[in-house]
Amino acid sequence: MQVWGLEQKYVSREAARVTPEHQVTDARKIDLWALPKAMRLRNRSWMDQLNQLRQQYPNAVFILYAGMDHVDYSASFSIAAQLPPERTFVASLLPQRKKIEYARNWTEDARYNQFPFAEQKVLGWDDPALSRVAGFDIQLRISKEAYLPAKSKRK
Repeated sequence: MQVWGLEQKYVSREAARVTPEHQVTDARKIDLWALPKAMRLRNRSWMDQLNQLRQQYPNAVFILYAGMDHVDYSASFSIAAQLPPERTFVASLLPQRKKIEYARNWTEDARYNQFPFAEQKVLGWDDPALSRVAGFDIQLRISKEAYLPAKSKRK
């Protein structure tokens, strides 16, 4: 299996931090590359690279490991939404937890806190149209113990 990194080198250097305009102090700075315009540029760059790789390897299976802000069907500038729907599958991996105190947006809050199915360990859809609305084809909730290395697991 071959592995390629899609992120440009200038993004992975020391992250540029900026203060949002609506904040009075600079106590809570955010990563410049997480802003919507930067996300659009990053996703465009990733798509360009993916398209080149898809032309080079037309029969290959590509697995893009990225945050949901990059691949969620309903996310702005989504990579998954730009790919052929019949050949695209988005798996959302979330930690198993009861509730989050801080949600970045209403969809994240809904995923964790609101809907009756929010605590299901496996959530999928029979209708592909529902996947597009939800943003993913399958959502898997993983307990902390499931992803800790064996020697780090607590009894």
